[in-house]
Amino acid sequence: MFVSYVELHAHSAFSFLDGASSPQELVDAAATQGHTHLALTDHDGLCGSLEFAHAARDAGVVPITGAELTLDDGTHITLIARTGSGYRNLCRLVTRAHAHTRDSRDRRATDPALPAATLEAHADGLICLTGCLQRGHVSAPLRGGDPGEARARLSRLRGWFGPGGVYVEIQNPLTRGGRAHARALASLGDVARVPVVATGNVHAHHPRRALLQDAFVAIRHRLTLDASEGVRRGNRTAVLRSPADTAAAFRDFPGAVGATRAIAERVEFDLTRDLGYAYPDFASGRPGETSSAALARICAYELGARYPNARKRADKERRDAERYGGTRLARDLLPVYDHLHRALDAVPEEQRGANSALLEGVELTLRELGNVFGKHGITVLRPEIGTKFDPELHEAMFEAPLPNTKAGDIIQLMDPGFLLHDRLLRPAKVGVSSNTGA
Repeated sequence: MFVSYVELHAHSAFSFLDGASSPQELVDAAATQGHTHLALTDHDGLCGSLEFAHAARDAGVVPITGAELTLDDGTHITLIARTGSGYRNLCRLVTRAHAHTRDSRDRRATDPALPAATLEAHADGLICLTGCLQRGHVSAPLRGGDPGEARARLSRLRGWFGPGGVYVEIQNPLTRGGRAHARALASLGDVARVPVVATGNVHAHHPRRALLQDAFVAIRHRLTLDASEGVRRGNRTAVLRSPADTAAAFRDFPGAVGATRAIAERVEFDLTRDLGYAYPDFASGRPGETSSAALARICAYELGARYPNARKRADKERRDAERYGGTRLARDLLPVYDHLHRALDAVPEEQRGANSALLEGVELTLRELGNVFGKHGITVLRPEIGTKFDPELHEAMFEAPLPNTKAGDIIQLMDPGFLLHDRLLRPAKVGVSSNTGA
């Protein structure tokens, strides 16, 4: 059975420390549940919108681009880009909301805040939903016992966005008083002749992920899970549900369910095809030089011209990268070298004849590994017995007072060391004389 409900209010992990699912996870769940459309309305940003739009198109779900913006009084509104002009206005509003978030002397970021009056000049092409249950621009004063202010705010929004451009948003989080508040919002919309729309205020793609969303909220408020109970949703209702299940939750508001599809079908803008960007041609004027090579050449020149020392440092870092870039691989190969040697040493003399073919293969492998080491600048450190211990190249595994030696003489080589050019990969493991006599 076809169900008309379309989810128009959903948050991904790009609603930082609030949404608990990636855009891809939301899309996959929507496709599985039978959603034909899905809107992504992250808090104060469009960071995940392009990833979401492409993922949705690939999954056969129609993407709707939007955002939930925080106004300068701390309340929220949900905006949906209906046209290309609406998307441009939405981008401008997001930018304006972040414009003064680092004005403090220490540049510490504050929360985004959009002056409500800014909406009037940027309403073209946008559909405005009045915001979530707890902090919605119209919902908040109504919850606070000030229906007059709620009516005034709704009237202003209708004046800015025009007839059909604003909807009273209702939600059903299954909390005490939630359904009564939804009815009060719907009544407010009826009196003001503003249509009502239902949304799920989605913050996760699956009920299990709601546990992570609880943790995010606690972290954002710098509280423990127990202490954050008052600000958490807690009952796992803010998850993406099937159109049928969500419509059933709003069975008392069939018009609000139908309005979701009416809005979705009015949306013309598709982020995957309607950006209209034409990237400039950076082709180089030099024959055979690609745009990437031209950019590298220009950057290198400007770096040297403006910061001479930086160019020298960059040259050294490049040389070091070329010379020592294989350090990790080289270190991983050292145990192979050790094991091959130990395998040869472990074969008793009386068994060597019977295993000559195997031993020859091991010796050839070890010889080839040595050739590869030499090709890439790796040398083996095998200090002679009687030479002096060098802490820069050797690691003392034990000390013993061996006769006819001097303190600090190497008396046993346990494992060879290795150098990569002039850089120590592994010190040679040796035994050292502690003899104090001549």
